Amino acid sequence: MKTYEKETAFLGSGWAFPPTFSRTAPEGIVMVDGNEVIRPEDGRILIPIIERSLYIIIHTFRGTRVVQPTFGCNLQPFLFENITAQNVALIKQFIEEAVLEHEPRVILENLDITTAYDQAQPNPDDLGKLLITLQYFVITANTRYNYVFPFYLTEARNRQL
Repeated sequence: MKTYEKETAFLGSGWAFPPTFSRTAPEGIVMVDGNEVIRPEDGRILIPIIERSLYIIIHTFRGTRVVQPTFGCNLQPFLFENITAQNVALIKQFIEEAVLEHEPRVILENLDITTAYDQAQPNPDDLGKLLITLQYFVITANTRYNYVFPFYLTEARNRQL
């Protein structure tokens, strides 16, 4: 085992989400692990298994997992609500609590929610979109990362993005 693999072994490995199958993957199942990946579009370093974990936590509606009924965030009720300071604060609170409770490998340092209304010249196509930015610290790896989660409903539009 390489030294680098020992350093990221605590992150674990698991199935990709959503579950994906490929003839070229070992055992036919696409897996993610703790190895860092550099994104070609912006050069940002990612740890795919933590990124996927945060994605799953934010996308899961509380109560949908039989064995873990408290797993996830309750963001779905906000899909058709007005973007108010109170709703943004509640979304922020729900995400902070979910990450604290369900992702022990990270410490959430900052959670920022921006809207099109925060911009001087808002784009009309972005008026219903929230950009949720999580800045977190991976505990054992001793490194900082960012994760941007766009929260909006694409199915409600009459055109493709």
